[in-house]
Amino acid sequence: GLSFLALSEIVTEPSITAMPGLMGKAGKPYTYQPTVQSVQPSALRFNLLSGPTGAVVDSLTGKILWTPTDAQVGTQAFTLRARGVESIATAQSWVVTVQARNQAPVWKSALPSSLRLGQSLDYQPLAQDPEGKPVSYAWVTKPAAAVVQADGHLTWTATGTAAQCATFCSSQRWIDLCWPDRQDPARIDQSLL
Repeated sequence: GLSFLALSEIVTEPSITAMPGLMGKAGKPYTYQPTVQSVQPSALRFNLLSGPTGAVVDSLTGKILWTPTDAQVGTQAFTLRARGVESIATAQSWVVTVQARNQAPVWKSALPSSLRLGQSLDYQPLAQDPEGKPVSYAWVTKPAAAVVQADGHLTWTATGTAAQCATFCSSQRWIDLCWPDRQDPARIDQSLL
């Protein structure tokens, strides 16, 4: 007679083939969507074996979402597990280096606390970026007769009567709103190149 040999399906472990991003930035969303080779993709389930606080994974797709906090600057380790049929699993581990947020420049120069009619102002703004990047300057408001150089250097002579000057100062937010503490000229917009 004839004899039949029953062959059972060979089950292999799933294989994660995507490479996660290795850099992150505090305050910016980090995402990773793994791709997995598997005999039965619909049977896959994902979970994070380890990861930083706040990181979540979609158990059906494996997509990881995380927004690093300022306290998480440095290196953060992840281990993602993909489990297939018959509980056969594989894992992928990696480390994300989280950079600090971009910090505002720090003023190294100060505007004078007062200026009399007929007196000249010669001001060179100077700020330093905490991360060592170049700093550029742009005057948001300035007196109409002021001369501004490309590097932000401003020269101006206060002219007019006291009443005209006061009106000008108030309408242009020259002193009252722009130099509230005489240290941080809020009317200068500091922007990084």
